[in-house]
Amino acid sequence: MRTVSDLELLQYMRSHKVAVISTLGADGSPQSALVGVAVTDTFQIIFDTVSTSRKHANLVRDPLVAVNFSGPAEQTLQYEGLAAAVSTSDPRDAAHRAIEWVRRAFANARHRLTRPPGEEARFELRVDVRRGERSRHATLVGRAQADATALGAAGTARLLIEGDVADPGAWMPEQVVDPGPFLSRLASRGLRVEFADGAPRGRGSV
Repeated sequence: MRTVSDLELLQYMRSHKVAVISTLGADGSPQSALVGVAVTDTFQIIFDTVSTSRKHANLVRDPLVAVNFSGPAEQTLQYEGLAAAVSTSDPRDAAHRAIEWVRRAFANARHRLTRPPGEEARFELRVDVRRGERSRHATLVGRAQADATALGAAGTARLLIEGDVADPGAWMPEQVVDPGPFLSRLASRGLRVEFADGAPRGRGSV
């Protein structure tokens, strides 16, 4: 087994923005939580929590803690030790700077999740369809790509639940989904499809 250098270990730990921490409950049972983390040059793992959380109560009672970093693929790292409170007011303290980094990272993540539809177009995905000598393209314009994945799947599930797609069997989406209402629903959630030659065609069009 190859020995991992300190630098490689630090780089691996810092490549993770979140990790799973495990603490001991009052009855001795293990309790885990996903938290944002930062790592100092001396391999201190920094995370913040509120005083009303379960893990905070556990660590006040028993500072034993395990931290698990996972991925990519089957790579994992488990790190055990003792948790201790650190300064949140001294900007010269390395732990303080790490905590501020964690807070900024999660503030940015919350902004991405809660910004209103249509704000800050994040990506464009162009699809070209060719049939013989004919071709047509459309561009999906929206926010984060994860939004497009989730909204598309949610929209399809809604069609199934409401009975708009009722034909049994295996179908391609364009065979059973009316593009007009479906694209209108996407647009109401901040995803816009731009067609090179105007409005979308009906089912079966190329």
